[in-house]
Amino acid sequence: MMNLVCFYLVIFLSNIIHGITGFAGTILAMPFGLMLVGYATAKPVLNVLGLLSGIYVFVGFHDSVNWKELKKIVVVMAAGIVGGILIRGMLAGREQMLYRILGIFVILLSIQGLAKQLQIPGSTQRQKDVLIQTHDTPLLYLLLAAAGIIHGIFVSGGPLLIGYEKSVIKSASEQLFQPYGFF
Repeated sequence: MMNLVCFYLVIFLSNIIHGITGFAGTILAMPFGLMLVGYATAKPVLNVLGLLSGIYVFVGFHDSVNWKELKKIVVVMAAGIVGGILIRGMLAGREQMLYRILGIFVILLSIQGLAKQLQIPGSTQRQKDVLIQTHDTPLLYLLLAAAGIIHGIFVSGGPLLIGYEKSVIKSASEQLFQPYGFF
């Protein structure tokens, strides 16, 4: 019973962060959810909450959606999600390995975010120029497919999807996945 209460608290706190940033609710809640209630409970609960949140945002901001990019995202991520589900099935019974992979994934994303925060002032323009040059490259599609795979396994592909989106979408008015405008 205490684990369930803690799981609800984790969901509540991670959704507060999600409301502030516009993303990251599931990836923050998943590691704790795995420890508290296990994969079989955490994944569907977090998936449903993520879907409801996404539908709410989509309905509220459908006029500013870049439909061309959304179609690419849906196709490539759907293939990645199917791949992630197949990988998850192949590793059935070896969940500890998957949990370690998720932990490493979260740590790497945290290190990357910290590195961006500690950048030397004035270097952000050069970084933006590099991102603009990588528009529509195979590397970006690989990032999108990886987002689908991670999402298929852990329902936490959002950070990689945000990386793709920031590289492709230039106008703040057509942001696909950050409608709150805090970033």
